[in-house]
Amino acid sequence: MKNMITKKYKYGSAKFCDCLDEEHGMPSLPDKSIDLGYTDPPWGVNMNKHNERQYHGKTLKWDKKKEYFKDSFKPEWNLEWFKHLERVCNSIILVISEKYKYWWIRKTKPRGDLMIHWRNGFSMSPIANHNQKSTYLFYGKFKNRLHKDVINATLMWGFLKRGRQKFIHPSPKGTKIILKILKQLKPKSVIDPFLGSGSFGEACEILKIPWLGYEINEIYSSDIDLRMSNINTTKSGIKYWLENT
Repeated sequence: MKNMITKKYKYGSAKFCDCLDEEHGMPSLPDKSIDLGYTDPPWGVNMNKHNERQYHGKTLKWDKKKEYFKDSFKPEWNLEWFKHLERVCNSIILVISEKYKYWWIRKTKPRGDLMIHWRNGFSMSPIANHNQKSTYLFYGKFKNRLHKDVINATLMWGFLKRGRQKFIHPSPKGTKIILKILKQLKPKSVIDPFLGSGSFGEACEILKIPWLGYEINEIYSSDIDLRMSNINTTKSGIKYWLENT
């Protein structure tokens, strides 16, 4: 492979390579060397008749953005990276789409789950039910427990979402839920094999948790840098709020 780029931050680092790369990816990590694996894996995008993609509300040209996303759900590939994540980590949290939730439950046998209920995840779309909730699957041993089995949250829509930060990634995730979970579980270290725009890395930086992330698309490095540069440590910032509530 070409020379791999690694970006280091205060508490962790992002490696821009395939998480299954033999030399730099998860196969190179020792068994049980990371406390928690926490990731929102890619699960595919929808195709329409105009040869374009609809991805979380954004239309992406087939020839321009094709390389950024998995075209379809690939069972063997998913089981391969999960096998390595399970070997490397003491515990795992997967953020799973409702469409493939039961496949993951059948194939990987999680020990439990958590439902995120989106209060405003309503729509007239035939996939509206998928917008109203997200499932988090739990694997391995956790030293600390979550206080709830269901978390109610609010999605950022329209100008509220667009006005926060200018990301290249078409579906950047927020950190509110991640921070709630990490603050309760208190992992000693975290790995995210599909870093994307860097929401998991940002949450770990806020909570001072050592972390490692993999992202195959180097173009998203600017998104991760943007997140890190905007971490607010003042009394008006989220870090202060988390540490004093």
